[in-house]
Amino acid sequence: MKQPDILAPANNKNEILPLIQAGANWVYGGCIPEEWSGKYPSIVPLNQRTFDSAQFSSFDDLAEAVSTAKANGGSFALTMNAPYYMETQMEYALNLAEIRHIYA
Repeated sequence: MKQPDILAPANNKNEILPLIQAGANWVYGGCIPEEWSGKYPSIVPLNQRTFDSAQFSSFDDLAEAVSTAKANGGSFALTMNAPYYMETQMEYALNLAEIRHIYA
C-alpha cells in the first residue's frame, strides 16, 4: 500500500529542508513579490495565504525554496488560489505561475 503524501505549508525558504526532513513530500507556499504588493493593496491577494509573513517576498526566495525541495526529494506547490483576478492582474499572475514552472 502506497503511503499518503504529506503536504506542509512553508512561510520562507529556511523552512523547506526541515519540513522535507520531517517527512513532507510536498511543501506549498505563496509568493507576493514587491512588484505586486507595490501595485495592488493587500485586499487584492495572489492567494489565500492571508498574512504577509506567509508569503515568499521575492522570486529568488521562491526559486531557492523550489530548488531545495526538489534537491531533497520533495516537491513544491505555489499557491495561486485568490477568489478572483482582475483583468489587469492576469498577465502578472500568469507570469508568476510560469516562473514557478521554470524552477520546478
